[in-house]
Amino acid sequence: MVSSKKKGKVFLENEYKKIPRIWDLRKKTSQEVHHTPKEFLFIGKILSKIDDSLRREDISLANGIRFFEKCSLDHEMLYPTKVICLSLLLKYNKKTKLKDYSKKILKSARSIQFLFKNLSKGGGLSQNYNLN
Repeated sequence: MVSSKKKGKVFLENEYKKIPRIWDLRKKTSQEVHHTPKEFLFIGKILSKIDDSLRREDISLANGIRFFEKCSLDHEMLYPTKVICLSLLLKYNKKTKLKDYSKKILKSARSIQFLFKNLSKGGGLSQNYNLN
């Protein structure tokens, strides 16, 4: 019987492999990247699934933190993916060593945290940011 800890690790490894990388974008023609390629739309679903699994405690916090740290530091990841991973890393691990990150990516990750914090207060994007 496989332990739940091992299952969680395997789940994370499989999800990590699904995340498109820079070289995947480079393989696309200029026509294909004119609109967001559909496989890149799945990045949010993958990261959201991991976030949900952490909140439900289906995977260990330590494994989740390692996943987001690896993702946020991976030079082959697309910049937006790295930013979201860092944002989630900061959510789950307040002791993250920030010296490993550029000021640009930190600012972007903190902006995402600010946005989601304010959205979670209710009202959605339209009401919180006067977009109607």
